[in-house]
Amino acid sequence: MGFYKDYVMGNPFSLKELNVHYFGTHNSEPDFTYGPSVRDHYVFNLVHEGRGTYITDSVEYEVQEHTIFVFLPGHNIKLTADYQNPFKYLWIAIDGSVVDRLAYLLDLFKRPIITNICYDELLPLFKDFFNYTQPNILTNTLKHNSICNEVLYSILQSNLSSPVDFPLMHDELPSFQHAYRAVAIIKERFTDPSLSVSSIVEEMNIDRSYFSKIFKKHVGISPTEFIISLRLEHAYSQILQTNLPIKSIAISCGFNDPYYFSRIFSKRYGFYPSRLRVDLNKK
Repeated sequence: MGFYKDYVMGNPFSLKELNVHYFGTHNSEPDFTYGPSVRDHYVFNLVHEGRGTYITDSVEYEVQEHTIFVFLPGHNIKLTADYQNPFKYLWIAIDGSVVDRLAYLLDLFKRPIITNICYDELLPLFKDFFNYTQPNILTNTLKHNSICNEVLYSILQSNLSSPVDFPLMHDELPSFQHAYRAVAIIKERFTDPSLSVSSIVEEMNIDRSYFSKIFKKHVGISPTEFIISLRLEHAYSQILQTNLPIKSIAISCGFNDPYYFSRIFSKRYGFYPSRLRVDLNKK
């Protein structure tokens, strides 16, 4: 697997604009693979050496050094390190309205790779996170957000041609806001089995066909796929971290039918949840 270090930071308060969840570093070995997996937030991965492949939603991207590849919320991801020159990278896991806007500006849901960056500026910023590793400390949280703002500012500066590109002046901002309001609703309530596309459009007072169209345009997948992806990822984590029965986990993650849960879990990960539990018990 190679050298791996991950810091999970508990925030003493939450900000809608920007939150840093965790950060880390990984020096891959030639046989390293990761995934399939799904996150409910963004992860910005800065490659400082080597190369590999990044697959998301069945699209494969070549990842080179001095680039950033981004895990997108609700999207299936898989990584494979190059055998001859495996990549080494640092990451920050973040979310919030600021990150949503950056993703929109850079079309990350169409192509989650950022090649135009000021690497010499970004690398020290990513490394600076490791100077503030104690969790649940207010000053550390503020420092993490400060560093993260510098990271996002550097990325924007390298990619925006002029101030008119800012989304407040963009004709598509209303549809963007609708899509990401829906993302916020889903991320907050995806474990509620009553959450559905119908309940979301009713709450937002928006036409269903229009909503589905703009959600797919800005997020890259349908709202139903997004809900299921978050539920499956949460269920996977619960199987790994608890001894709860599979049926109880399915229900707690928003699946009323445990048999349906098992089928789509198998379709996503290539094995049934019961098999994952058996393999864990063998270790």
